[in-house]
Amino acid sequence: MKNEKGSMVLESTLVLPLFILFFTLLIWMFHVVRLETILKEAVDETVKLVTANAYPAKLIVDNANNALGRQITENNIFQFIPEDVLVFLEQILLSNKTKETNGVMNDIWENTNVHERWIVPIIMLTVDKNMSNKPLLNKQRLNVVGVRLPTFNNENESYFGLVVEYRLPSPVPFLRKEVVLKVASMERCWVGEMGGGN
Repeated sequence: MKNEKGSMVLESTLVLPLFILFFTLLIWMFHVVRLETILKEAVDETVKLVTANAYPAKLIVDNANNALGRQITENNIFQFIPEDVLVFLEQILLSNKTKETNGVMNDIWENTNVHERWIVPIIMLTVDKNMSNKPLLNKQRLNVVGVRLPTFNNENESYFGLVVEYRLPSPVPFLRKEVVLKVASMERCWVGEMGGGN
């Protein structure tokens, strides 16, 4: 009888930590899948929000192509546009001037920290919130990896896209590796008829 009790205690001592570890990892995996879904939905909504409101950006870009139009735009419109959106518009204007070389489109995915100033706040606006109205994603763990800016030259080049990473610390103690969730989304800017499409 004592031998049986001793073997049961020994078995439970060996099996219980493995069971707890397995159960903890299972819960953490569900948490990761949930965060990835939340991140994907937020990035999709951000891309839809930007593309749905691209028409005013197109008008500003069209007016900025000539000196008089640019001055009128700067004097009458820029004062009503938030600074972060102005950064976005300047990036579109710069990308329109530098993307095409000898009739060939250069790499349209940009990797720059300038975009984080205006993209991350929009992503955080679209992130689901918990019961205390706090976002379910941590802003400090978000990283904008790539941005595809529309050129508004023709339908084939008028897409806005995002690639975003979200970093999670590993649940395993003493392991300093991070789990990186990476999602991407792209959608056409609906700005009316443009020339040059197929």
